[in-house]
Amino acid sequence: MSGAHMTTRDAASQSRDDFRPQGEMYLLQNDGKQPAEVVPFNGTPAHSSDPNESFELRDMVSLATTYFERGMIDDAEEMLHEALTAGYSRPDASDLLQRIQSVRGHTVIVSASVAATDETAIVNDVIVHEFTRPLPGIESQTGLVRRSIDEADRDIADGRLNSAHDATLHAIALAPTFLPVYIRLVELRRAFGDHEGADTLLESLKSVIDVIGEDGDWLTQSMRVSLNPNDTDALIELARSLLEQKGSVKLEPFVPKAIERSLEANPDVALDLARAYVRLRPLSRDAERLHIRSVVAVGDIEQIRSVISQDMAADAEADLLFLRSSLAHSEDREVWFQWLERTVARILSGPFDQVELTRAINAGYDLMPAPQHALAAAVVQIASGDAKSALSSLSPWHGTPGRATSNPQEMLVAACARGLALRSTSPVEAIAALSNAVSQAVVIDVRPFAETCRLFSKPVSAESLMQELVEVARETGQHELAIQNLQELRDRLPEHLEIRTGLADLQVGAGRTAEGVRELRYIAERYEQAGNIERMVEAMRHISAAVPNNVEMKAKLIEGYIQRGVPEDALHELRLLGDIHLERGRTTAAASAYTRGAEIAATTGNNRRAMDLFDRAVGADPDNVAVRHAAVAHCIMNGAIEKATEQLREVVRIALKEQDPDEAVAALHQIIGLAPNEASAYHKLGEVLTSLGEYAQAERVYRRLAAFTPNDPVLSAKQSALSALAEGQ
Repeated sequence: MSGAHMTTRDAASQSRDDFRPQGEMYLLQNDGKQPAEVVPFNGTPAHSSDPNESFELRDMVSLATTYFERGMIDDAEEMLHEALTAGYSRPDASDLLQRIQSVRGHTVIVSASVAATDETAIVNDVIVHEFTRPLPGIESQTGLVRRSIDEADRDIADGRLNSAHDATLHAIALAPTFLPVYIRLVELRRAFGDHEGADTLLESLKSVIDVIGEDGDWLTQSMRVSLNPNDTDALIELARSLLEQKGSVKLEPFVPKAIERSLEANPDVALDLARAYVRLRPLSRDAERLHIRSVVAVGDIEQIRSVISQDMAADAEADLLFLRSSLAHSEDREVWFQWLERTVARILSGPFDQVELTRAINAGYDLMPAPQHALAAAVVQIASGDAKSALSSLSPWHGTPGRATSNPQEMLVAACARGLALRSTSPVEAIAALSNAVSQAVVIDVRPFAETCRLFSKPVSAESLMQELVEVARETGQHELAIQNLQELRDRLPEHLEIRTGLADLQVGAGRTAEGVRELRYIAERYEQAGNIERMVEAMRHISAAVPNNVEMKAKLIEGYIQRGVPEDALHELRLLGDIHLERGRTTAAASAYTRGAEIAATTGNNRRAMDLFDRAVGADPDNVAVRHAAVAHCIMNGAIEKATEQLREVVRIALKEQDPDEAVAALHQIIGLAPNEASAYHKLGEVLTSLGEYAQAERVYRRLAAFTPNDPVLSAKQSALSALAEGQ
């Protein structure tokens, strides 16, 4: 290694303390062309609350610049961050930070919407060129050359640019005809901020390549693009050179960027580049998309037909899927709808390129008949949230859809699209449009398509459209307008029950309950006649919701549920009916409703529900012996003996209260049968029989009791007395 190189490395590794002011204060002066030098400063530093006026911070930034120019990148970055953290915000600090980031090999993309410090300097698609590593062809060089270049690479990685510069010059001295190493020299000049020197060296290198005929011009072109990122011609020239190279060449990001820039200004150039690009990258989705975009930009319909793949992936970009759907229209209407559905699904699934989608919509105008193109455009515009454009696209379909097509499926899609597009802007028109859509969806030939259609974010079956219409009316208070529209539909299509269902919901919501219930009863009857029990039950539930406190109506509903074998709904209604009676003080009626519900629940095996309803019945009418006996029977059947005896004791209480000893005797016999060792039941039974003059029977009861309480003197006395009374009868 040369002595000069070693000297520079030694200088670059000096401590930052070698550059700090010592003793007296110094200023760092730099004219922007030569390295900064330290000169004494004899004045008094200005003091200010503004960090940008602080001499110390300005000194730190100047010192950081010196470190940077001497290749001490880490020290420069640390010093600069100290100044920025302290609040220094002058442009020289941000410029230096940008230079440090460039040297470290960062790639910076600045969009056209971002302005530089000078507002007139708008930077478009800046590509900050990274250091070329490894240099192409290095493997063919001698070991000394390779070692010098490797050392330069390490110096660049560590931020020692001056050392890298010396190592590069050493490599040039060893291999003066190895042209790629000159590219490294251009890169270093640019990293030092010497753009003019880099440009001059680049032009010289290009001249040498031209003279000797070396196949390395693409290297100089990439540097030219890096130095002049807004030079579109240079970018296109580089892209062409890269595409013409043999072997493995990195095409990205230069070739895609050249195509992007050419699409609007010169689509023919974009198409030439895109064709070559897709040939070299046949499996790249990005290359395929740029090719299709270029063909679309040129506007050659036959080429569009040829480049859009018949087996395009279902998850391709939305604009490509739309173009594929446009071609599918000539194949088959069902296939057309399938590709449109995929387009909508892609739009709804996440981010998409609205600009490219608009271009695809415009290109599709030449790929299918105008009415169908307008319809497809409206569908994807609704999916993308552009209701205004959708309404504009639908203008050929408004009012006289028959002129646009005679296909009923397309007429349904147009009606749905219009209704959904108007939903947020004009509820009155949306209701009319949705009514029209419902009338299309109920047509027998269209119904299967409507029930499976996925062209919108919401289903478009007749039932779904009715729900949408009702929702719009409720949200906007347009009940009467919606009722009027649906009544007209009902009168025209009286047997389409979805229409009547929506009408009934609106009538109930508008307070026209009697009309709504009449519609619902008609609907329930028709569904029952058709054997559609599920829909019949649903209609009956609507009735229950419409008249929640109407006892007579609930009684009819309960009978309907029971007769039609819908026990769960019958139980629900019986529970509600019992609650209504109880709230109105009709305890007997409440107990009757609860008991009937309990019996139905027991029959269906829902014992927990049955017990709950029996408890409610007993609670509603506690002195009702019949209810108590029903509860006893259920308890015995389910092994709840203790609960059964509790109920029987209450029967005894009620019977004695109402002076019905026979009922009491029967209940006591049941208790003894269920709990033969319960002494209190024997005593009570003996007392009741004695009161009835049945002394012999009473004596037998006490005798049985004595069998398990033999030493009870009271019991012996009762037995003796009853025996005497029995003999005297």
